[in-house]
Amino acid sequence: MNKITAISPVYNVEKYLRKAVESLIEQTVENLEIILVDDGSTDNSGEICDALSLEFADIQVIHQPNSGAAIARNTGIKASNGKYLYFMDPDDWMEPTMLENMFIEAEINSAELVITGFTNEYFINDEHFEIKNLSKNSKYLNQNEFRENAYKYFNNTYMAVPWNKLYLSKYIKEHNLEFPNVGWDDLHFNMEVIKDISRVCITDDTGYHFLRSRPGSETTKVFDNSLFHKRREQFIHILGIYNYWGNA
Repeated sequence: MNKITAISPVYNVEKYLRKAVESLIEQTVENLEIILVDDGSTDNSGEICDALSLEFADIQVIHQPNSGAAIARNTGIKASNGKYLYFMDPDDWMEPTMLENMFIEAEINSAELVITGFTNEYFINDEHFEIKNLSKNSKYLNQNEFRENAYKYFNNTYMAVPWNKLYLSKYIKEHNLEFPNVGWDDLHFNMEVIKDISRVCITDDTGYHFLRSRPGSETTKVFDNSLFHKRREQFIHILGIYNYWGNA
């Protein structure tokens, strides 16, 4: 069995894709399976995926009609063989030891979920700057302990996104968890992941580089009214989790 399956939904990211995938190839962890799901790209992203799979034997490419990132990630889950699942955005990149560090943390603590910090990358005109987002190293090795401390991770991007997390594949598949085809699907997915989880590790590594300022990226539309409504959905979902925990 592969140690980790890294899944990336790919759609019209020809400018960034090779850098992202090469940062996966350069990971120091052994037995890494990489699944690229080309979600009906209309640029050269699909061809780049195929070319990369010819260069690197560990890459599997799946082409599908455009269905959105959520469905693409679900396609990757179904095709995965790794003990752990990891989801990467195709316009970001990571440091070589990131996945190995997360894998070691998961193995030592029998964790169902490992959450790490990350580095926000801003490229605005000719300026470049970084902002690190991290929390201190923490281990929650029973359900009550995690639930009592989960609030610490809801006030930033920590809990919402999938690319700073390593998931135990058995846990995901036994709970029949999938990304819903809705706005902020990753937040909804992660809320379902933590509903019944018991063993969670937080690390202060910031080896994931999140490209925040790509033109057209949702994360750059700070004043977009639709994002306000998505944030509202987010808080409603968080309240639902706490109601579930309160009645458990």
